[in-house]
Amino acid sequence: MPSASPDELARVFDLLGPLYRQTVRNLEQASGIPVGVRAVLDLLRVREALTVPRIAAVLGLSRQFVQRCVNDAETGGWVTLRPNPSHRRSPLVTITEQGRGLVGEIRAAEAKSLGPVAAAMSHDDVAACVRILSQLLEVVRAESGPATVP
Repeated sequence: MPSASPDELARVFDLLGPLYRQTVRNLEQASGIPVGVRAVLDLLRVREALTVPRIAAVLGLSRQFVQRCVNDAETGGWVTLRPNPSHRRSPLVTITEQGRGLVGEIRAAEAKSLGPVAAAMSHDDVAACVRILSQLLEVVRAESGPATVP
């Protein structure tokens, strides 16, 4: 099978940008919660306690942006910071019950709003999309080099 051309791949990114931006606008309008805060809460819902640098690495975001999101989430009562026995200057961020409830409500609302979109696509189409985008993310991350975080 011949490799894709750079122009073909650029078309994928041309579509991903507007898709991502519109989705972010829709999510923020629906929940009133910034998408970065939502991403942090959603990660902490499944990964428990993480440092800001680790959250940033997992989400592929800058540490500074994640720190602002964590600060906003802490102000909202959705996360707490606790001492990290492994790294004195990098506390562990944990989700609160209030944060868990909030992210659960957001995910339920998102699932409801995605119903019409899901109905327009086949299971095989979605599976192929996830497979291809996962592979693309893996290659792009490998090209950017390893990240080091505490």
